[in-house]
Amino acid sequence: MTKRKPHTAEDLDDYQRTVLAGRIARREFEAGFRYSKPQHHAVLLEYLCELNATPSAPKRTRQVKESLSSSDEYRWQRPEPFRRRC
Repeated sequence: MTKRKPHTAEDLDDYQRTVLAGRIARREFEAGFRYSKPQHHAVLLEYLCELNATPSAPKRTRQVKESLSSSDEYRWQRPEPFRRRC
């Protein structure tokens, strides 16, 4: 089942709205003035195009770590002290 991609501002979730507000705030800060409604809409359209263009990433698969096949491969060795006395 594929997730529906957002096409309008109403389709955005809370995280995407926060990202959009951050982009608008950053551009307003860089420009030094408040954006008008058409400028807000232009930023929204850029963000929606970016969201619609990105393909959904495939899910990561869990890689299985190989374990010892049997216990006969293991040989006990006597522990060595860190500092040997001569």
